[in-house]
Amino acid sequence: MLHTQSKPDAGFSLVELAMSLIIIGVLVGGVMKGQELVDNSRVTTLGAKVGKYRSAVNSFHDIYDEYPGDMNSPENKIPICAQTTCTYSGTDSGDGDGIIEGISDIEAEDDSDEGRGFWEHLAAANMVVDTKVTPGTTNEFGLTHPVSPFGGGFTVMNNPDFDDDGDEDTDNLRLGVGNYFRLSRSQTSIGARATSIVSPLLATAIDRKLDDSKADSGKVLGYGDECMDSGEYDISLTSKACDLLIRF
Repeated sequence: MLHTQSKPDAGFSLVELAMSLIIIGVLVGGVMKGQELVDNSRVTTLGAKVGKYRSAVNSFHDIYDEYPGDMNSPENKIPICAQTTCTYSGTDSGDGDGIIEGISDIEAEDDSDEGRGFWEHLAAANMVVDTKVTPGTTNEFGLTHPVSPFGGGFTVMNNPDFDDDGDEDTDNLRLGVGNYFRLSRSQTSIGARATSIVSPLLATAIDRKLDDSKADSGKVLGYGDECMDSGEYDISLTSKACDLLIRF
């Protein structure tokens, strides 16, 4: 009887393996490049939003000689507030002291009073279309506060600081002086706590686009337990670790 010897299954040749690795590399590189393009587009969109909001604040002040949110009795000055009854009007309106008194503690859970009135008055004056006049509603990005291209959205802070040891005493750390937009991922309802919105690398790109790329100086400030290392954005971290404060 004749016996035939079966041939072993042929494996991949070195050339085939090399070609496979090249193809995988090209695909991975394409995905990474695509993500980079998306991120660059979001950074540009964010810069445009910030510029638009800054212009809206200046225009509002030029017309009314008061700041949005800080305006006293807007129902007597903005027609929509008289018709719709803005949440922050009458006895609940701003105190007219020239300061937009939004959140003062960066880790605060809710943006109410002049901080929310800031967006409401701009919307009522038809100077922003990203928020609506919605009296009596709970804070929500996309409704009472504008959204950001990175998710989450914008709230308003004045002289931002935060309690460094959590015991709510007076040993707070001052981050900046003046009015700031706080860019954070979570502030959708009363009781929600702000969480990090971008990675340190993206924070650097945003800071470079709008300011000086320095985390602890200028008009754009970084914040987060792992966002910075010795005052610089810790770009070795790839996860979301930063909130941003943008002065206006």
